[in-house]
Amino acid sequence: MRKKITTSTCTGIGYTTFTCKDCGISYIGNEQAKTAHDYETTVTAPTCTELGYTTYTCKNCGETYRADEVSAKRTQDVRLDY
Repeated sequence: MRKKITTSTCTGIGYTTFTCKDCGISYIGNEQAKTAHDYETTVTAPTCTELGYTTYTCKNCGETYRADEVSAKRTQDVRLDY
């Protein structure tokens, strides 16, 4: 019996494929659940016209989402150095 292990990722389950050396018939066993996404964060600071936010990107599959929005700064809150 030969074994081929497919590791679980955030996009698919893991499993082992067992194949008979003599007849070639195979079956799948030892299924493992998908793993969690492994996110990196990128913070975009607010400006006087745009919201600030954090972008979360999975290091493994590239899935992204945006959260943690921060209101744009009011113009009078921005210090002008003349």
